[in-house]
Amino acid sequence: EIYTLSLHDALPISLVHIQKQFLAFHEAIQLTNLDENKTLREKRDLLLDKLRDGLAKKFEGQSVPTFSHRNQGSYSISTGVKPSNGRDYDIDVALLFNIDPADYPDPVTVKGWVHEILNVNPHQADIRRPCVTVQYTEKGQDAYHVDFAVYAAPTDARPTPMLAMGFPGSAADLKVWEPSDFIGLLDKLTNRFDDNDDRLQYRRAIRFLKRWKDENFRAAGEAAPKGIGLTCAAYSWFKPEFKIDRVSKQREDNDLAALHGLVQSMLSNFADRGDGHGPRLRTPLPTAPNGDPFERMSDNQMAAFEGKLKTLRDRLWEAQDTADPAKACATLAMVFRSEEHTSELQSRIGSR
Repeated sequence: EIYTLSLHDALPISLVHIQKQFLAFHEAIQLTNLDENKTLREKRDLLLDKLRDGLAKKFEGQSVPTFSHRNQGSYSISTGVKPSNGRDYDIDVALLFNIDPADYPDPVTVKGWVHEILNVNPHQADIRRPCVTVQYTEKGQDAYHVDFAVYAAPTDARPTPMLAMGFPGSAADLKVWEPSDFIGLLDKLTNRFDDNDDRLQYRRAIRFLKRWKDENFRAAGEAAPKGIGLTCAAYSWFKPEFKIDRVSKQREDNDLAALHGLVQSMLSNFADRGDGHGPRLRTPLPTAPNGDPFERMSDNQMAAFEGKLKTLRDRLWEAQDTADPAKACATLAMVFRSEEHTSELQSRIGSR
């Protein structure tokens, strides 16, 4: 079947129809909303209850700090993916403390409360610059971790949440309360498209990019592009790809073409800014503090990122340019699975 693409005239006409395989692949890798995932929701709630009880004991006889929580991250915008290694699920939760930042000029003090209460067996807590991470292990292996971002809750006089940045070893000027409109960010990322089918395809494309990232960047830290950066790239440059069947009048999505168009747009936005650092991709957050999730990547890491994106683009192009579904799926498996283990793509995308 010939697929004529709707938006990207520069792309080849897709000779292969593997939308069914793409949807099966997506079904295999997606994680549902955190509140729909019973196991992860229970683990989150146990930690929240423990934190509330611990604060009550720590401040017994004093005014006990209170907080509310909100999910944030990929679960909250329906773009979560299962870990490619099958373990160490990542949960992102915002703790909105009902405090005035002026009363705690060193925000690490507040993060210290969370760390002290949750850093006990069977889990270990670490204070990181943007959050407090609580790691659970099962049978000697990392099972999941919860990143608690600590905020001063918004008020009528200060409508933007203030994020506690810094850790005990940070320089004084890095221990700051930073305006962070994460609620507005979640709203923008979630509601990027009004049309429900466009929105679902947008979310699938983000999940495909995240799985590609997990399979092709095995190193931790800044060596791998951050998921929020890939999400912001999709927010900026994703364009739906589909056609309307002449007979049934039904929409027929083309995730292969949509993903290719997104990757090509990302590559087109690598720019040399004349500072001697070479081409870089910038995807600023669309809300305060408008930071660039890729800014901490080194020049070499950014170059590796660009190189891997080019390989992904070329494989997507090659898959579109074949009429054999099995061959197209085998081509895609080259970039959506690592050598260390077999991913769902081999069994899902790799089947006819």
